[in-house]
Amino acid sequence: MNDFVIEVDGRIVNVQPRQFHYEHLYYNRNQVSYYKEREHEFIYIAVEGRYGEVHELVYPYSKQILERDAKIKYRPISNGKITAREFLHLFVSGNAEIPNDFEIETEGIIVKGGITYR
Repeated sequence: MNDFVIEVDGRIVNVQPRQFHYEHLYYNRNQVSYYKEREHEFIYIAVEGRYGEVHELVYPYSKQILERDAKIKYRPISNGKITAREFLHLFVSGNAEIPNDFEIETEGIIVKGGITYR
């Protein structure tokens, strides 16, 4: 994922919550490790830009997203996809594993606080 941020001005036209299952690694007081199943919700967001172009973005956490005019700041994904494992390590925990890795197709990941409604 890139370090620079892009801003798009447009209208949020579609919001689709998604989730995936993962296993989080824990240690008990005897330093014995074990995994516990968890779920993480994220949101696909389609934004129609000023000139009719459509941006397919992901908000990495669970949050209410309104379908209305907004300015959105995101970090672009260079090849248009990120694996669920990479996503998990970036936004949830480095001590987690996903048993069935898959790709999340997106133009970019919306930064925290990156949606400003107009």
